[in-house]
Amino acid sequence: MLYMHSVFFLLNSISLQAFTQPQDSKREEFKKYLEKGGVLDAITKVLVSLYEEPEKPEDALKYFKEKLSVASPDVLEKESIERELATTNQQLEDARREIEELKLKLAETKKEDTSEN
Repeated sequence: MLYMHSVFFLLNSISLQAFTQPQDSKREEFKKYLEKGGVLDAITKVLVSLYEEPEKPEDALKYFKEKLSVASPDVLEKESIERELATTNQQLEDARREIEELKLKLAETKKEDTSEN
């Protein structure tokens, strides 16, 4: 929770300083939006992780991006859905081939039946 307050302080002191008094409600709405979406929690976790790194990475932004993308269940979920889609597309293509083969067999069977009569 202490880290959450640090993130709020960071947000307030950097880009939100430009807001005027009438826009305080917009600022609060934005904070709630970030909090509800889990953004503040995710950012805080990555910042804490970077802080606790014994050897700081040369590219802090790259570290931040990598940790944030790994921490995001959306990325993992997207990869899972993409694999499932590829499997489903393959199954669909296999089913289409099988349908075409069965149509050909059916046509041959009908042809044989009409030639026997």
